[in-house]
Amino acid sequence: MLKITFYTQAYNAEKYIRKCIESVLNQTYIDFEYIIVDNGSTDKTKDIIVEYAKKDNRIKIFRYEKNCRGFLVDFIREEAEGEYFTTLDSDDWYEQTFAEKMVKAINETGADLVSCASNVVFENRNLSKTKRISDKLIVIDRKDFSSTFPIAYTHYGSVWGRLYKTKIFKEKNISINKSVVYGSDTLLVLAYQQHCKKVAFYPEKLHNYLIRDKSVSSVFNKNAIESNENLYKAFYLYLEKINGLTITNTAFISSIYLTLTTNKSINPILTKQCTYEEKLDILCKTFLSEITKECWNRIKSTDKIIKTKFGIGKEQEWAKVFFEYIYDSYIGKDNDKFFEMICFFFPVFKDIFDKTDVKALLARRKVLVSNINDEPDVLVLKMMTDFSNNEKHLDNIWNALKKLFKKKILLSWIENRDFAVQYSDILIDICNRNLSQAIEKTIKELTMDIGNIPFKEDLLTLCLNISAAVENGTVFVFAKKLQAQLLIGENRLNEASSALEDLLEMCPQDEEVLQLNKWLEEGNV
Repeated sequence: MLKITFYTQAYNAEKYIRKCIESVLNQTYIDFEYIIVDNGSTDKTKDIIVEYAKKDNRIKIFRYEKNCRGFLVDFIREEAEGEYFTTLDSDDWYEQTFAEKMVKAINETGADLVSCASNVVFENRNLSKTKRISDKLIVIDRKDFSSTFPIAYTHYGSVWGRLYKTKIFKEKNISINKSVVYGSDTLLVLAYQQHCKKVAFYPEKLHNYLIRDKSVSSVFNKNAIESNENLYKAFYLYLEKINGLTITNTAFISSIYLTLTTNKSINPILTKQCTYEEKLDILCKTFLSEITKECWNRIKSTDKIIKTKFGIGKEQEWAKVFFEYIYDSYIGKDNDKFFEMICFFFPVFKDIFDKTDVKALLARRKVLVSNINDEPDVLVLKMMTDFSNNEKHLDNIWNALKKLFKKKILLSWIENRDFAVQYSDILIDICNRNLSQAIEKTIKELTMDIGNIPFKEDLLTLCLNISAAVENGTVFVFAKKLQAQLLIGENRLNEASSALEDLLEMCPQDEEVLQLNKWLEEGNV
């Protein structure tokens, strides 16, 4: 039995195919076969392959008359005779010791899959970079597949630079979705790895990956959103198979999906000649997809520490990209669709605005993007200040805000819209759980040297609630004294008596409290 099967499929690769083929034929490890598929080329690719096959009988040629996708797995099952299998793109090349060192690594580690580091080369630029997860040999057992998933992910996106066991492909009947436009390599790696007991990562750069100016992966395709969704489903299924559906991993694949959506679905809109209808269709499919919503909401709720550690999220950057594209695409019609897309980022807007407000909202896109991570109540409070001169919107904003306030103990009592507008900055601090800052601002307002403090009674109630929440007795007593004084001054003696009962219990010897109690007994200040 042959040791290795090399595999390359080529389409119009006359400029690159010689270097690719020679890198295989010149391997120091010679026990292999080389399957080359001409995938319907219309240039001299076929002739070059035939030329090399005449010189070396290890080459097996296959040809499709038309360019096809997704047949790699079929060739592995039906044609591969090697114990191990590896693939190489027609514009890439292996180092001469690739096979020798990879066979040694797979034998010594007992892994079912070994991946090497890659040297990434950019065409027509004097630039390259290294793609690896470590500068040491790493072996990962199946029980650790889940915990290492975010780190190892960088190697899931490519099928090349790896040595697989052919029998796993054949015995497990591995298959992938042939309709996927982007990410078929990732689907194949995930489908294979879920059957592995152990994988290894070899640190040496034995594979060279050329990024061409106009490679197949850079071609615009309007069905990319479907491919992105299939990739997300594949990641989810893989994590399910390895018991890896943790908060970190699901947030990580959500971030991958949103990045792919930006790069493969949205970015190409700017570089291709799309009609307005095509552009709108892509935007709507992207924003209104249930998977997009699921991923966005999951990332929004992910702990900041996890986000930072694994580079998850970047919601503001993502929102900025999308808002710019929405803005650039908007031409004053299809308001209902554009409004729905805006509400993807800000669901609370459905209770405040309607499709006639699209232009006004897009005009505020920079402000909205900067507040993309705000909680709904914080965002609505900021919108209240922004729309303070628009009675229609102000009423809607206030109604939405009251619903949100009902869910917060410290704010559920607020019924005065003008009070909320006046002290929105303090309420924002409370919603953001910056209670110490909220207390400082409240005390500052209460001690200002002005004759009439706006909504003083409500402000005192707010101060009492905050100080009680943080157990700040000094501020609580301060606010309680002012409250008692205000109630006595307004001749609301029963309420004043209740306030003083609390104060006498807390600080019975306090001179100011005793003086207030004396005034209460006298019935005047």
